[in-house]
Amino acid sequence: MTARSAARLFARLVVATALLAVAGGATAQSGSSSVYRHQRGMDETFRLNLGGLYPTFDTTVQYGTVTVPGTEIALEGDLGLAEKKFALQVDGYLRLGRHARLDFAYQQWNRSATKILSRQIQFNGATYSVGGEVDSTLNVNVAELYYGYSFVNNGDLEIGLGLGASVFFNRASLDAFGTVSGPGGTAGTAVSERKDFIAPIPALEGYFTFTLMPQLFLNARARGLKATISGSSGSMLQATGTLDLFITSGIGIGGGYNYTRIDYTRDSDTLTQVRYHYSGPVFYVALAF
Repeated sequence: MTARSAARLFARLVVATALLAVAGGATAQSGSSSVYRHQRGMDETFRLNLGGLYPTFDTTVQYGTVTVPGTEIALEGDLGLAEKKFALQVDGYLRLGRHARLDFAYQQWNRSATKILSRQIQFNGATYSVGGEVDSTLNVNVAELYYGYSFVNNGDLEIGLGLGASVFFNRASLDAFGTVSGPGGTAGTAVSERKDFIAPIPALEGYFTFTLMPQLFLNARARGLKATISGSSGSMLQATGTLDLFITSGIGIGGGYNYTRIDYTRDSDTLTQVRYHYSGPVFYVALAF
């Protein structure tokens, strides 16, 4: 099964589960805090998940100018960056009442590799020749903040929509050394380039939590949008499904699966194109207060 077909299947399962949850939970009482606590096993104001994900990456970058756009570089294939890498993830929410909430998240991963080039590439105006040895790094930090409103939140079921942004902070570098042979002999050449850029992507989100039994929860969330703002265009699709088991009313463990697809282009005096596709298991320790 491909990642795209898996994402479609996941989306169908999310929709089907949400419809069943709405049908089962709409009749539940929505009154006092004691009823809410009895159904969920808790009545939290703040939720924090500490953990990470172990995704499989498919990353393409292109840095250049409008006249010299540069090469579309497959970081895993051309530069040898690891396809699988642990990524730190922290996320959660702060309730502003029974219905309003602030969702936040942070991800971070670093990848580096050394590889002999099998094709010529151009990066940020520099040319890297076939046979050259390239040291490459890509450091990414992702910060997300969304305002959500739960139309239903009765202890059995929470379901809502949100609006916010996911911001990708990127730092890429390529250091290369090679040799050039000719009539005059052999000479060494060295090229070094750095590129920092920020890719902000506004998005909508939908989420739900279904209480399977007190302190056991099924969660799903999807974020996505396609927009063009001031010469930058970006699209995002992010879907996550998890299952939480709280050992006490404030401490639990959880795990599930995440699928993320980011495409970003900035076309001004310079040309920047980045594509992040990654998916894999998610795991964390959950704290609720």
